[in-house]
Amino acid sequence: MMKSYLSTPIRPKPMGMVGAGPLTSMIWKTGDEESGWRYRFNLFRTTAHGERVAQLFTPTDVIHFVKLAHVLAQVLADDGCLSPVDRGVLKQLAAELDDWWSRHAQMTPRNDGQASQNGHFSSPAPEEDRHGETTDS
Repeated sequence: MMKSYLSTPIRPKPMGMVGAGPLTSMIWKTGDEESGWRYRFNLFRTTAHGERVAQLFTPTDVIHFVKLAHVLAQVLADDGCLSPVDRGVLKQLAAELDDWWSRHAQMTPRNDGQASQNGHFSSPAPEEDRHGETTDS
């Protein structure tokens, strides 16, 4: 018996992937024009060689979280299916983060254990165990 497309549940559609440093997020869009659109996204860290992913993060990933939040805000606001209020909030957040980044451009994390140009120290990238999980060493 053939199923009608009307009775088939609405499947999430991958909208895209965005990233900042070793962090990556897949954005999913569910729903339709009639019932409304909903967005979801996940977050994972790629290992040093890009062969595995993990959900364990390091202190140096915090700056990448901020960068990723900036990219997510821009992409979601530009999609056009959010409410005007949500789009406005995300556009404002992206604009404020643009402004902040332009004033603090030298705050790029380094993964070599050396001080960056602004004197902030960043620890080396975490080592990976044999399962691809990150470990603090």
